[in-house]
Amino acid sequence: MPVTTDFSAWNAIQERARKEIWEAFRNVDCLVAAAPTGFGKTRLGANLIKDVEAKGHKWVWYTHRKTLTTQAIRSFQEQGLDFGVRASGLADMADITKPGQIAMLQSERAATKAGRRQLHDAKFVIVDEAHANKTGHSEEVIRSHLEAAAKVLLLSATPVGLGQLGEKLIDLAPLSEMRKIRALLPAECFSPSEFSLKDVKKITSGDYSPAAQAKAVMRQQVVGDIYKHYVILNPDQVPTIAFAPDVPSSLWLCDYFNDRGVKAAHIDGQDVYLGEHDLDGDRVIYQSDQKMRDYVFDEVRAGRIKVIWNRFVMREGIDIPELGHAIFACAFGTPETWVQAAGRVLRVDANNPTLTKVRIQDHGGNCHRAGLGSPNQDRLWTLSDTNKSLSGRAKQERKEGKDDAPVRCPGCFREIAKDRWMAAGHRCPVCGEKFRQESRMVFQTDGKLQKVSQKKKSPKRQTLQQAWSKVIYSVAWSSGARGTCRVANARFKQITGKYPEEAGVSPVFTKAQKDMQVAALIPRLRGQKRSP
Repeated sequence: MPVTTDFSAWNAIQERARKEIWEAFRNVDCLVAAAPTGFGKTRLGANLIKDVEAKGHKWVWYTHRKTLTTQAIRSFQEQGLDFGVRASGLADMADITKPGQIAMLQSERAATKAGRRQLHDAKFVIVDEAHANKTGHSEEVIRSHLEAAAKVLLLSATPVGLGQLGEKLIDLAPLSEMRKIRALLPAECFSPSEFSLKDVKKITSGDYSPAAQAKAVMRQQVVGDIYKHYVILNPDQVPTIAFAPDVPSSLWLCDYFNDRGVKAAHIDGQDVYLGEHDLDGDRVIYQSDQKMRDYVFDEVRAGRIKVIWNRFVMREGIDIPELGHAIFACAFGTPETWVQAAGRVLRVDANNPTLTKVRIQDHGGNCHRAGLGSPNQDRLWTLSDTNKSLSGRAKQERKEGKDDAPVRCPGCFREIAKDRWMAAGHRCPVCGEKFRQESRMVFQTDGKLQKVSQKKKSPKRQTLQQAWSKVIYSVAWSSGARGTCRVANARFKQITGKYPEEAGVSPVFTKAQKDMQVAALIPRLRGQKRSP
């Protein structure tokens, strides 16, 4: 059934969000608003700005990337807004006399530091992708506006670490609501294989080391598997975004796909590569300016470039609804980066209503990592959230059995919610494959693909046995021979609520046993030889 967005419902959600924001600003000066990818944050911002302009106030919209800046410019122009632009490379649009401004934070830092201009004296400030603009110079800019009595709105799909700035957080709409009105598509997650993270360390941000990841992917020979499953999972070659562990790997993977007849390109912060080589066989590299990026995006939209490879430069704010497939040849260590990157493929493509779902090809083990999980899940954000706290809470919930990891179907490679798998009689609800033990296919250091089974939780009997052993050792070390049985039995009852004989642990010491028998056991428990 074709997908058609319910725009009347979408407009109603936008209007609800606008009212919630102004209501919240009655009590706070710095507000955090969480809205999922595809919500229409730029459109919402334009409506808020119109309210501000109606009152005769000045405004500024901050971005931190050229692509986001140009997208905001186009959107605001379509909305009929008049403004100046403060960004390097866009001098022809500069006009500091206008009450409204779109500004790049990096350009503002350079200009104010050099004394060329002051910050715009706006009464209303919006910071786009605020999760990426919360420290350093960005934080200084935000605090300067607050000191000047401005109202500041921090917009983000992943409002992590904003508690130091924001006074209140509101959630504008969950993912499920956006899917219900058909503004976003559901994602099917597949984990055909992944690379071992055993030797991959994390860096300060909480993500995995790019260099260590790249070494793991290349050394473990995952590359061929990535291409093979791209062909299997995306037979129609729907436009694809692909994330590599680092820039050199992204370039190499781009070549790998081109060599096999799949037109691919690569983008990073400085360069654009279209898979072309000069007469000497060297790569032809173009400067990564907005004109070149727009060319690549247009080629992707038209279906002429099938796969666009990158490291992380395309994980935020890229609006290409034509994307229907994502390849993750890297592991994400934080919920923030994972939600942002996976969100690139969730938008509905108005020009392709037959695309009813998107596919995520995950070789980094992200879909089942605690704290990351399904790109479809609704997330409850709070001001106190950090990547560390989110991951820690998720791990604890999984440990307590409150949040089970999904299972992987060995037949179709799908990630399936554990309760759905169990309800289907331990079968895949899609392909019907029956499997008893959850396992994953992991490339080891030597490049061999091995099945790695999920560790089973220790049954309650074993847990009680471990508790009893600890009690015996503790009592043996701290007590004399006399009364050891009685003390051990009483302490075990205090810890577990049961006597050893009730718990069925072994050996079971009862009051009938003589203290001499226990005394003979103590040296062995201590790892000592028994005295003659």
